[in-house]
Amino acid sequence: MRTLFLGLAIIGLQSGCGGSEADLESQADLASNEAALYTCLTDSLTIYYSDATYTTEVGSDRCFCRQTPLRTGNRSPYFIEYVNSECL
Repeated sequence: MRTLFLGLAIIGLQSGCGGSEADLESQADLASNEAALYTCLTDSLTIYYSDATYTTEVGSDRCFCRQTPLRTGNRSPYFIEYVNSECL
């Protein structure tokens, strides 16, 4: 994943600030493909919060075994994961 972002950064620097419209569209496609590649290994719910007080919810991931997560809102480093079960 880091290699992908590094490669995109290098391409961006080579083509100048902003890049072309085609570059922006391909970056959006990469983000959607990344989500499609992720498969849930647990039946779980992860709730993301705005800060370390864990009071303001900003997003969530709902995972069902071997499916793509259902994501809403934003992810953050402040989260609580509730695991129902591991996938068999």
